[in-house]
Amino acid sequence: MIEISWPGQRHHRARPIWVWLLIFGLLGLASPGAAAEAGEAKPDLGSMSLSELMQLEVTSVSRQPEELLDAPAAISVLTREEIRRSGCTTLPDLLRLVPGVQVGQTSSSIWSVSVRGFAGRFSAKLLVLIDGRSVYTPLFSGVYWEVQDLPLDEIERIEVIRGPGATLWGANAVNGVINVITRRAVDSQGGFVQAGTGNADRALASARYGAALGPDTHVRAWARYAGYNPTQSAGGQDLADRWDFGRAGFRADWDRAPHRQVSVEGAYHRGKQGTRWELASLTRDLASPTEPYLAVQETKTALSGGHLLTKWQQRISGSSEMSLQLYFDRDNREDSVYGEHRSTYDLDLQHRFDLHPRLGVIWGGGYRRAEMRFVSSDHFSMLDGRSLDSRDLRSGFVQADIEAIPRRLQITGGVKLEHQDQLDLEVQPSTRFLWRIGPGQAIWGALSRAVRTPSIAEQRAAIWIATVPPYSPPMNPNPIPVAVMMEGSGKLASEVMVAWEAGYRSRPTDALLLDATVFLMKHDRIRGFVIGAPSAVSPPPPDSAYMSLPVTLTNLLAGEVRGVELASDWYARRWLRLRAAYSYLNMRKTGEAGASQDDAVQGDFANRTEAWSASPSHQAWLWASLTLGRAWDLDLTGRYVSAIPAQKVHAYTVLDARLAWRPSLPLEISVAGRNLGPASHEEFFPEFSPTTAAIKPALFAAVTLSW
Repeated sequence: MIEISWPGQRHHRARPIWVWLLIFGLLGLASPGAAAEAGEAKPDLGSMSLSELMQLEVTSVSRQPEELLDAPAAISVLTREEIRRSGCTTLPDLLRLVPGVQVGQTSSSIWSVSVRGFAGRFSAKLLVLIDGRSVYTPLFSGVYWEVQDLPLDEIERIEVIRGPGATLWGANAVNGVINVITRRAVDSQGGFVQAGTGNADRALASARYGAALGPDTHVRAWARYAGYNPTQSAGGQDLADRWDFGRAGFRADWDRAPHRQVSVEGAYHRGKQGTRWELASLTRDLASPTEPYLAVQETKTALSGGHLLTKWQQRISGSSEMSLQLYFDRDNREDSVYGEHRSTYDLDLQHRFDLHPRLGVIWGGGYRRAEMRFVSSDHFSMLDGRSLDSRDLRSGFVQADIEAIPRRLQITGGVKLEHQDQLDLEVQPSTRFLWRIGPGQAIWGALSRAVRTPSIAEQRAAIWIATVPPYSPPMNPNPIPVAVMMEGSGKLASEVMVAWEAGYRSRPTDALLLDATVFLMKHDRIRGFVIGAPSAVSPPPPDSAYMSLPVTLTNLLAGEVRGVELASDWYARRWLRLRAAYSYLNMRKTGEAGASQDDAVQGDFANRTEAWSASPSHQAWLWASLTLGRAWDLDLTGRYVSAIPAQKVHAYTVLDARLAWRPSLPLEISVAGRNLGPASHEEFFPEFSPTTAAIKPALFAAVTLSW
């Protein structure tokens, strides 16, 4: 162990340097010569070869199939085989294995997932799709990850775009797009049963059965139950966050003709989520007898909802294809702090055709309506007192792809127009190029503009977030408490980001892939806080008087985010595959957008609520997959995450491991360990709570039977 100090940070203990040595050693050894030494033999890992992986078609970059090597964006893919061998049991844990993605667990059921900074409970600048269905909540701008508890065996692949994707996917696809694509019914025929238990994952069970109803019609049905034990803080405090969740669904696919596909899928979920709120007390009677005047509420959040989605694809000719997607989504959640009941209706149409053998065009449009009902409390309410709201979103896009130099230079340009109620028309253009500089080598670049629209809470809500005790100068020298209330503003405008990106992708041999990306993202009109004028409040006896201090949201800040993302994938031997990734992130404020520095809230409160301060500068991991004979799989993953000084979160290094045995083809027995290390660690502090879970080593054993 050594003691190090980054500039401007607190001292913290560095974890073992072996992670850095292994990763940079791998990147150094992973050269054409080293790969050639490994031989040109095809990998034998029970998964696709590297050549097949690079020919894998992805759809998230251009909304149409294209080979991974030819995608002009920073994109990574987790395949079904990688998901199986990861040993993960939740979707957020899977995303730790994507370069540049930051995942921080704060309780048994709550995660912060972000790309290229601005981490938070909801990570408002990240768009998440499941089979093209947006799971982004407009109330807080973000994702309830606990509701996306999919059976991981249902996932075909996960495509992650690091960087803006707003030209095709719309507002809020600012820092990245995560697209989860589930399996077609024809690819999941037969039966599947899995059951497991562990010290963190108390009980997991899932089942699936698929059948053919005809030569062109296939269906499947599935169900999953997950129960998770409560976590504890670093001081041993029980966080009362036990989590139980059930989900069931179906999918049907019809291939009515060689050029027509129709699919229908749906799911229903229900569960209870233990939640610990630590919010401001409104009066002295409700306050803690000592600082920091918190009202601690341990409650059970009721979760329920479901969705129904249908998609129709028609190939009109060899160079023309049309698709139509419709879905309905219902989400309900309620506890003693707030409630949200939302219905979403969405229609999306797109058409792709070729104007010329070297010029392709894709265009489309969409309409989305969200109808919401809110349940208020003493801590959360709407400024205008209305409990109902609805939002309409209309959008259209067009993108052209020209092969400027055959088999060499590809140029893509497009724009999306989007209008949402109470906001201005948003224009989100982008231009990209990909230059194939040689066999298996390409460089790409992109210039994009994207926006993040304000959430409903940012526009309308009032949330009591802190209480300053009496006689606490300089903020409160008065003899009565000061309750700090965060207020939304109807004048809040969309945040704007302009990004410059460049990347290099190379497959020098059939055994090696190298990927590097650099980026600069300039953000403007970022949400900030300004302090209003305090006012005295005198509730009727026996309550005590207090001061109310409004903290109003406004488009206050501007800044830059720059960084580097490196990844390599090496089939070192027929039985050994090594993957490594490293990402560096530098975030800095460059000025105030329309307000003086004196207006901003300073101190520890500002640091904990501003997303600028909530991302690690360095992340690295090394994943080794070994196939030991015909019956044994072993996967080892070392992960390093640097400190988050403003949150007082220290750097940590952990090991994840999975050992699987297949005594017969339909049966697999596996044991997985996550966060293995000498001690527990904290990963992220959520908003509105100074207490977070101490993530401890966890073991999980599972039995899987498929036929």
